[in-house]
Amino acid sequence: MDSHTVVPDASIVVTENSSHYENVLKGFELMALAATFLAAVQAQIMATTITNNRNEETIALSAVNSLFLAGFAFCITSALLAFLTARWLQCLTMQERSYFEYAFEAEERQRSQRLHPLGRFRDVEQGIIARPSLERCQPLSKEDENVLHTPKLIHFFFAYTLFVPMSLLVIGFLCLSIGLLVFAWTEHSLAVGIVLTVVYLILLPFSVGVFLIGQRPHTRFAVIRALAKHEGNF
Repeated sequence: MDSHTVVPDASIVVTENSSHYENVLKGFELMALAATFLAAVQAQIMATTITNNRNEETIALSAVNSLFLAGFAFCITSALLAFLTARWLQCLTMQERSYFEYAFEAEERQRSQRLHPLGRFRDVEQGIIARPSLERCQPLSKEDENVLHTPKLIHFFFAYTLFVPMSLLVIGFLCLSIGLLVFAWTEHSLAVGIVLTVVYLILLPFSVGVFLIGQRPHTRFAVIRALAKHEGNF
């Protein structure tokens, strides 16, 4: 993409090289399922906290129901958007899928070269990691080329709209968690509040740890090595 931008022709699509597309598609399908499940859990909990008589609802219980309703809305929206994103990916043409694979691989190579330039170059040269193919590529029109080089704000908005379900799902889970804590401390005995708080403190490091792994190759390789030592059985 030095002299002009290109889009791979549909004829160069190879199933075994479509890892980025398939992984993203399956990820959003699983996310839609997870968000639906979490929304169902919140709906089941709300059935025990929401009362038809508003005069019997305390301020604390109103706060709990507000959190549960907000979390329910976030999870339902996350499930819907994840489904729509998966459907959008399924509707891509073969040429668009080729460019999807090409663009993701190109960005991955650039990021890996910045973080670990020599190792990434060696893996590519040895064939461990495939190069993005430019064979039989079709040049873009001048207008489309300018759009790819300088995406407008609306394009970033569209991209974020497709990938926002995970953020919404996390917010929905936080609303559920905070709602449960408030419910335990205000509507139950002190012992119940303490026990639930302790349980959350125990579980918090594991939830945060998944996001702290990050993108650094040496960290990811070390994690994979640790998994291999136990053969995935912990």
